[in-house]
Order: sequence, then C-alpha cells, then structure tokens
Amino acid sequence: MKKTDFCSFLLVVVVTIGMLSACGSSSDYPEPVKLDEIMQVAEVEKLIGSKVDQPPMIRNKVTEDSGFWMTHVNYYAPDVNLSVGIMVQPFGDPKFTAEEASQQYKKNVIGNMADYKMDPVSGIGENAVWNPQIMQLTVFNNGCMIIVTGGSRDKSNEENLAFAKELGSMVIAKLQK
Repeated sequence: MKKTDFCSFLLVVVVTIGMLSACGSSSDYPEPVKLDEIMQVAEVEKLIGSKVDQPPMIRNKVTEDSGFWMTHVNYYAPDVNLSVGIMVQPFGDPKFTAEEASQQYKKNVIGNMADYKMDPVSGIGENAVWNPQIMQLTVFNNGCMIIVTGGSRDKSNEENLAFAKELGSMVIAKLQK
C-alpha cells in the first residue's frame, strides 16, 4: 500500500471513529468483540497464502462512558509484501439501519475527502462499498461496520475486491457465532 493510500485509510478511520462514537449509549451497542480472539491467524494465512508476522498488530478499545467500542487487527505477510487490516465497530447511532449508517458514513467521508471513491458492492452484508484506490471494503451488517483493507497492486481490482469480500465474509460469520 502506498503512503498516500495508507494516509487516506487512516483519515477514513479517524473520521469514522469520530463520527460514529458520538452517538448512542452503552446499552444500545452490540456486545464488544475482539478480532484477535475470533479470527485465527491460521485462517488469515490460508486466505493470504503466506505466513504472517507474529504477533499481528492488535488494538481493542471500549469507551467506558458511552460503551462505544472498536477492534482492529493488522496482519503483515512479508513473503508476499501484503498487509491486511480489519476493523469492526458498531454503527454510531444504534438505531440506524445498515443503509442509514452507510449513507452517514459516505456523507462524512466524502465531506472530508471529496475525491474519495465508493463503489456499491453486492453479495456481502446488508450494505457495502469498495474503494479501489486504497483497496478498502466497508461493510455494514447487523449493527456493525466492518472495514477490510488489503490487496495487491499486482492483482486486478476484481481480484482484490474478491479477496476483501472473502475476508469480510469470514469476519461476518465469526461475528454471528
């Protein structure tokens, strides 16, 4: 991932966390999860087709006063020079539908980065968008927003999207258990 792409990804994450953590109360959000506890490294390695550095970069946070939470894990496979990031957090307003959360997300991200591209994606979650420049899939499903970032500049947009959808589907399945 190029430095400008990574900076765009970080801006999206910061805007999203700020936007979504401002609403709701602790009793309204889904129960917090920790990606490092539900995603097995071996599963990610199998999908990537290469070993990842151990331990993966992990961040779990719960805001005590609001109950808002987020979990993030990043895997790096040095043999194939591939970094994959996954972030999960609840919708900012627990009363939002997936469509409403997606629209709010788009409004806030595009408000901060007018040239940020979001292509609608079907076949995953209740609502999803794809940004081919930074290879980021954002999925809204069952009260949570799931962001999967990763892919390869050596692969086509379609291959990178298929990879992100497969990883995103794994996360959704784990969250539903």
